[in-house]
Amino acid sequence: MSPVQIRDAVHGTIDVSGDERVVIDHPLVARLRGVRQLGFVEHVFPGATHSRYAHALGVMHVATRVFDAVLADARVRPADRERMRRALRMAALLHDVGHPPFGAYARGD
Repeated sequence: MSPVQIRDAVHGTIDVSGDERVVIDHPLVARLRGVRQLGFVEHVFPGATHSRYAHALGVMHVATRVFDAVLADARVRPADRERMRRALRMAALLHDVGHPPFGAYARGD
C-alpha cells in the first residue's frame, strides 16, 4: 500500500507509511474507532469526542517526534535508526489494541 497522510485535529498532518496503513486498516485496529477514549464525557461536553483510534495515531506521532529529537545527535547507523523508528511507531500505534470498550470503567479505574 502507498503512504498516506492523516489529518488530526490535535497534531495536524500525520504521515503514515504503507506498512502502517495496512495495520491501521486491520479490523483489530479499525475497531478502535468505536472505542471512546473519554468515556461518557461527550454527553456533558458534546465537542469532547476522542476515540482510541485517534489516540493511537496521536501516540504514534508524538513517539516519533520524541524519538527523532532524542536520537538527533546519536551515533547510530542510519539503517539501525530507521529500523528502531519503524518498530517504535508500530508499538505506539498498537499499544491500545487490547482495550475493550469501557475497559477502564469495568475495572473501576
